[in-house]
Amino acid sequence: MDEHQIRLVAADGVSCVLGGSLSDVRFLDADGQDLGIDPEIQPGDHVEVQAGGHREAAVHVASQIHGPRENPASVRFTLPGSGDPVTVAWPSNLSPVVRFGSITAPVN
Repeated sequence: MDEHQIRLVAADGVSCVLGGSLSDVRFLDADGQDLGIDPEIQPGDHVEVQAGGHREAAVHVASQIHGPRENPASVRFTLPGSGDPVTVAWPSNLSPVVRFGSITAPVN
């Protein structure tokens, strides 16, 4: 499996507690068009993670190594308890078979 982390960092001077799973996760091409990848969101143990200052939260993402590959430019998602989508750059290609974990503390 290819493994990635999405690190969730609070804005300067802001502190928050995050827990649960991302929703409305979509991978987008360079023009912002949905690539049609339907990731599996795996619910895990509900852990609340403090983000702010030097603390971060993370979401682990895994995709198959073998098979066809897609080249998303970004990923868009909604944080738990928020209605506003967040879009961040995506760093590499991946298989269209993708699994997202729930929010946890980052692995260094």
